[in-house]
This record gives sequence, structure tokens and C-alpha cells, in this order.
Amino acid sequence: LASADDLLASVTAALVGAADATEVAARLDTWFDAPGGGFEMHAYLGSAEDLAPQQLTDHVSVTLSLRADDPEFRAGMKALVAAIVAADPDLNLPDAEARDLQSGSGEALATAMHSLTSLRAGLGTTEARIETALDRIGSDRDSADLSRLRLIGSDEYEDAIKLQAAQLQLESLYSVIVTQRRMSFLEALR
Repeated sequence: LASADDLLASVTAALVGAADATEVAARLDTWFDAPGGGFEMHAYLGSAEDLAPQQLTDHVSVTLSLRADDPEFRAGMKALVAAIVAADPDLNLPDAEARDLQSGSGEALATAMHSLTSLRAGLGTTEARIETALDRIGSDRDSADLSRLRLIGSDEYEDAIKLQAAQLQLESLYSVIVTQRRMSFLEALR
């Protein structure tokens, strides 16, 4: 989306000359909802195409089709913009008309919030599917790593213990040689 200031400037320009709340609401409807209207031309900067379904596992894929130009988002933005422009002194609406516009925007915002809540619930369900798939992928990866380790690998901790034991034996052997021959380490290496 364009910045809030750019969006409001474009909407305000489209509302110049509106005489009452009904005309403002109609112009807002046109600006936000008309194909090729102000929203699509000046506010929405994203793609018109949904993302392709994302394959998470062999049997699980998710589709994320939410975009900022969805009708639910547009309705919420339109209601917020209506409340903002109702108080705009440049619009010069009579007080009664401004109150009507704010009242209508409050009702529209309540309706839009219900729709947005449904979208959030759907997004939450998708997020849960992704988390479940990620957990399953992590579990499968850990299982594969463990199987590989059993087949071809070695246990790092066990190897460290064996290395310490070999080092201790080497030091013990050096001590025995030095004691028997009263030699330095360099002489023992020759």
C-alpha cells in the first residue's frame, strides 16, 4: 500500500466539491471499490495475482491468498478514511452531515472488523498447518540424522571420550619412558 498520507491526499482530491455525507460516501465507494478506481491506481502497489500454493511436505500444501486489495481490507480502510475526512475542515461539510458520515463509518468499521476477524481466523488456521508441517519436517530430519549416524557416523561425545583416553595413555607412556631413561620429551620423540 501507498503511505497513509498519499492515500489520504488522493482520497481528499477525489472528494473536492462533495456537498453532503451521501455524496462523500458515494465517492468513497467509487474510489475504493471501482475497478481501475483510485484505490487500484493510487493506493494498492501489490500484485493482482495470488501466490502459488506452497508445498510444505509431500502431502501438505498451503495457499496464502490474502492481499491488501481484498474487499475486507478495502472496507476497513474505507470506513477509517470516512471517519477521518468527516472531520476534515477542507471538506467543509455541515456539522450534521459530518456526524452522519462519522456514524456511518462507525457502523461500516464494525462490520469490517467482523470480516477481518474471520480472515485472521483463517490465517491462524494456515499458520497452525505450517507449524505442524514444520514440526513434522524437523522430527523427520532428526530421525534421518539419527539413522545416518547409526549407519555411517560416529558419536561425537563417544569419540571425545576415546580421544581423552588415548591422550591419557600416551601421557602415561611418556611418563614411563622418561622415568626409565630420564629423557626429555624431545629425546623421546627421536
